[in-house]
Formats: sequence, C-alpha cells, structure tokens
Amino acid sequence: MSGYKTASPLARSIADGKEWDLSNDDDALALIDSFRRSRDHAFYFAVLLRTIPRSDEYYTEPLGLAIHDKLLEDPCSVLTCCWENGCDSYDGLRDWTSAIAGEILIEHEEDPWAAFVKYGNEVERRAKTECDLQTASRANEFLSEIGKHIKRVLGNRSLDVSP
Repeated sequence: MSGYKTASPLARSIADGKEWDLSNDDDALALIDSFRRSRDHAFYFAVLLRTIPRSDEYYTEPLGLAIHDKLLEDPCSVLTCCWENGCDSYDGLRDWTSAIAGEILIEHEEDPWAAFVKYGNEVERRAKTECDLQTASRANEFLSEIGKHIKRVLGNRSLDVSP
C-alpha cells in the first residue's frame, strides 16, 4: 500500500499486524501528524483505525481533533478512505465517529449539540459541492453516527444531575 515505505517503524508495525504500543508519546503523536500531512491517506486511515481500541485519552484527543479537522477540510478524502480502508464495518464507522464526537464534546462543552449542527451543516455542504454523489451520501451516515454519540453522552449527563 502506498505510504508503507516512508512510514515510521510504529506505523509499519501496526500495518503488518505486529506487536506495537502507543506508550512513546512522541511516536504516537508523530503517527497522527503523518496522517494530517501525508498524501497517503488510505494507508494512515487503515493504520489509525487499528490504534483506536488500544488508545488512551492522551492519544485519543489529538486523534479526534485530527479526524474532526480533516473531515471538515477534505470531506471527500475522509469519506472515501474511510469506506475503503476500515469504515466498511459498523465497528469502524463507530470508532471514527466516536473520536469526532469526543472532540466536539471537549471543544464545545457549553453547547456541543449546537456546535455539532454547525459542523455537520458545513461538512454536508462541502461534501455536496466537492464530492461525487456516492461519497456525499456517506456524509449523512457519518454525521448521523456522530449525532448518536453526542446525544448518548448528553443523555447520560442529564441522568447524572442530582436533585
């Protein structure tokens, strides 16, 4: 897959299914940085998706920010790569959308739902104008899942309020 030859040892280990860990913060953050800067989106989508289940908060937050920003900046690339490289299962879709929802909840603690609606409208607008029809239709599914995550968290928060 394109990107493998120039990838870090950590990225190659993850891609090869070898033993790996995210305990070296510099290596873990460099992996996210490579996703943001590389033209080899397909490779990094596949690699990063494998890291989500084993990630801690220190890694998950910048990963969420990276995918949040990337979906807004380049929805066609994210939606295409996601479906072709790991988001074709519900678990993959849930992992990516959970990371984005987490970022919205962190960054917009005062009103995450309003922030999500604004973000979703912009992603949808860009997808409709920049992507082919099939890719643009994926935006709806992606955004729907993000909304479900946010609603679930907001519902749990309302249950936590004591009288």
